[in-house]
Amino acid sequence: MTEPLLEALARAVDADPHGRVLHRKGVWVRGSFAGAATAPAVTRATLLDGVRHDVLARFSGTRSAPGAHDATSGEVSLAVRIGGAASDGWELSGFTLPVFFVRSGADLVAMLTAFGEDARAGTTDRTEAFLLAHPEARTAYDAQAALEPTSYATATYRMVHAYGLVDAAGALRRCRLSWQPVDPGPETTPDDRAFADYLTEDLLRRLPVRFRLVARLAAPGDPVDDPTAAWSPDGTDVVLGTLEIDEVVDPAPSPEPHLDPARLPDGVAPPGDRLFADRLAVYAAARRARGADLRPPASPGRA
Repeated sequence: MTEPLLEALARAVDADPHGRVLHRKGVWVRGSFAGAATAPAVTRATLLDGVRHDVLARFSGTRSAPGAHDATSGEVSLAVRIGGAASDGWELSGFTLPVFFVRSGADLVAMLTAFGEDARAGTTDRTEAFLLAHPEARTAYDAQAALEPTSYATATYRMVHAYGLVDAAGALRRCRLSWQPVDPGPETTPDDRAFADYLTEDLLRRLPVRFRLVARLAAPGDPVDDPTAAWSPDGTDVVLGTLEIDEVVDPAPSPEPHLDPARLPDGVAPPGDRLFADRLAVYAAARRARGADLRPPASPGRA
């Protein structure tokens, strides 16, 4: 999966393949991250040693376009770079749905094409046909249909792939990660959400905001290679650290950094599912299309 899939994704959502295809409207932020005392029990990653690390991150709406009202975003996302260009940095991307729609990049293109064609035609025929052919997409689809983005700061952002945590003895345990808000405060009101950029305006009012990085360890029988499937509620949660966001980057960095989920610290193993591999290929193709250096740039220094 290389440039042809990127071009197919761009066509499906009427985007320029040389720019952002998804997540086109968003806001860059800075902050810091520190590992929790509970992290070394499940991973040897030195990034989680309790020292504070610089963070560059971006909140965005998956489907929103620049200038659009934030209510059109659907699910919202949080992409985080912990550390600068050092080899032990970590880059994570999560969104607000409990599971993903599909298991492969090809199925993602088919889904977005169906959704886009129906939106242009004012029908639901192609969407319903896709869901009939791909019943695994129904859980995420129904969750998305019921979702109205209310605040970047009060959402839980889930990494739907099963990462591997490797401890000091070399034992590997699969987990799903999430950013969970700490003392988020009240939700926005309908009056707050009347403004087109209400998600960013609300974030500015709330800063600083904090999220815990939580690992849900897989319980016996949890499907670790299927991002469309829900896991048992019987798994154990381990807090890996806390993210604090205290500053909006305005104006946005130029050129914009390219966050890469393939960048993992020692002590964290990549997911093994097909969709994760396809996503990495699309990210690499997008960086080439946008003329980006494949090496991750360092985070801006903190005052």
